[in-house]
Amino acid sequence: MEHGTSEESIMSAGSGIHNASSSSELPTAAGSTSSDAPPSSPQATGKRSRFDWPVDENDKATVIKLWPWTIGRSKLRNPHARGFWCSWITFFVAFLGWFAFAPLMPEVRKHIGLCDSLTEDGSCVCGPSCQSTIQSSHICSIAGTILMRIASGYFLERFGPRRVNVAFLTLFSVPVFLSTLVANGPGLIATRFFIGFVGATFVTGQFWCTLLFAPNVVGTANATAAGWGNLGGGVTQFLMTGLFNGFVAAGLHEDTAWRVSMLVPATLYWIVAAVMWFGAQDTPNGTFHAAMLGKSKTSIYNYIECLSDYRIVLMIVHYAACFGTEITMYNQLPLYFFDHFGLSLSQASGAAAAFGLINTFARTLGGLLSDRCYRHYHIQGRLWAHFACILLEGLTLVMFGFMRSLGGAIAILCLFSIFVQMSEGTTYSIVPFMSYRNLGIVTAIVGAGGNVGAVAWGFIYKDNQSAPNVAYQVHGGAVMAIALTAFLIYWPHFGSMLHRPKEGLALPPGAGGRNTYGHAKTKPKGSPPARTPKTVIPPTVEADAQTDPASPRLSITGFNGSASWSTADGGMNGQQQLQQVVNGGPAAIGVGVLPEAPPPVVWKMPSVRSSQKLETIPETESQV
Repeated sequence: MEHGTSEESIMSAGSGIHNASSSSELPTAAGSTSSDAPPSSPQATGKRSRFDWPVDENDKATVIKLWPWTIGRSKLRNPHARGFWCSWITFFVAFLGWFAFAPLMPEVRKHIGLCDSLTEDGSCVCGPSCQSTIQSSHICSIAGTILMRIASGYFLERFGPRRVNVAFLTLFSVPVFLSTLVANGPGLIATRFFIGFVGATFVTGQFWCTLLFAPNVVGTANATAAGWGNLGGGVTQFLMTGLFNGFVAAGLHEDTAWRVSMLVPATLYWIVAAVMWFGAQDTPNGTFHAAMLGKSKTSIYNYIECLSDYRIVLMIVHYAACFGTEITMYNQLPLYFFDHFGLSLSQASGAAAAFGLINTFARTLGGLLSDRCYRHYHIQGRLWAHFACILLEGLTLVMFGFMRSLGGAIAILCLFSIFVQMSEGTTYSIVPFMSYRNLGIVTAIVGAGGNVGAVAWGFIYKDNQSAPNVAYQVHGGAVMAIALTAFLIYWPHFGSMLHRPKEGLALPPGAGGRNTYGHAKTKPKGSPPARTPKTVIPPTVEADAQTDPASPRLSITGFNGSASWSTADGGMNGQQQLQQVVNGGPAAIGVGVLPEAPPPVVWKMPSVRSSQKLETIPETESQV
């Protein structure tokens, strides 16, 4: 490193200042972070971790283990696994109440007076008015989610994911309980609108996983949590019909049986909320606060800031094309198979469930694909994976609309479902990199975009009630057109699908890695200058207090530059700590080869955490 290296160059060397044997803690600015330091595990740094899983310098997990016995002995030992499991289970049970009406609709419409008439065998004759009411209820069940998902961005950055998740499950269990009292079409529409609020639990799960997992695995973590949560949409199809058939077999009247069935998901909401409240925490180190994102508070202007970024707007449209499509399928498929292929209630629900059950692996597959492309081609690789998945999703949906045989329809439906779920996984593998400072807001509005898409797609099916297969074809063509807009997404520091990133630009906070093109081992153009022997000069230490004595500005200066940080923490301030060092305290600051030949050391800048112990890290790859 040449003499006179800038402060920014020193900061890029790492993300935590370490010293050998000091037992004191150095206060750091809450929310400070290194923008381009690659994740490092405790094994790599020699630091002993108090967590069950390996973590990076910000205590974010660098691996994800999916087995249930990995949740650890306590929330302090493994907050990463517990947060992951709470994220997907919350969204899973949310689906059980959110879409409980869809598989039961053939029975519900008979007993609340929607049918134009009944046949001799008791089947419903559902005319235009009946179909319009049902489609309106489908649309409203999704429209309610839009409002709450948008608002959840503020709630998350204000209260943290655990509290918000518990509040959502507790409050929105009320309309699920009240759904047992529905007696007519307007009541059905209103109830489904308020039940739809629980769909905002998706946003809390994605935000939570981003706080817990490092950039190298955040795509897989987000995709798996959302995919296993979406699995609830498939399980709902046969769980609710199974409950209904069970209660009928137990002697309940059909009208009573479907109402009692609705009590099951509402009760599960309370059970999951209680377990999550006592068994998990927001971040690896406790409660979340907005300073961890580098800001003091969240306001309406953060929403405006995000919506003024065209890349975020495009990502909203893309999520409308994939998750909006999935939600639409949960509403449309049961009746489609029931009315057009002549299946029974249980058979139609089973065929529709095949679409949702693919969430078991497909969304995770999308996250894994995106993470693999990221390792080799950074964000450019994530964009290409995302584009391919959405394009194939639209193509297979068009094919589904042309299927006339039951076997062919189910086969194409399963293939279509794979690409839908993978597209969702690739979308939320990109979202954490868009604006880390507004992470909660971006996660919320992109998630809301999925529901906006579902509402838009719902009108296509409402306008083509006499020919629903045409609606599937139009829907698929629109998705393919949206896929092409992925070519427009560009960042100077990340590049785009067709352009490399500009060289020398620092990555924003939370991005991780480096803005290099190609494989991580790719060497930059040119060769590094030859190293020349240097005389080791003891570093000087300065501590210059600003106007506010509680927030000193500290500088560590050596022969190769300087680094600085600010602190407002109480207790021993940085100036006193440095004075201990100058006076021959428990640790000595130095760079290079010191007398008696101790190993070289690397000084790293403060991490995201509000305080960090000082320790020495042996240098591994480069000499300072």
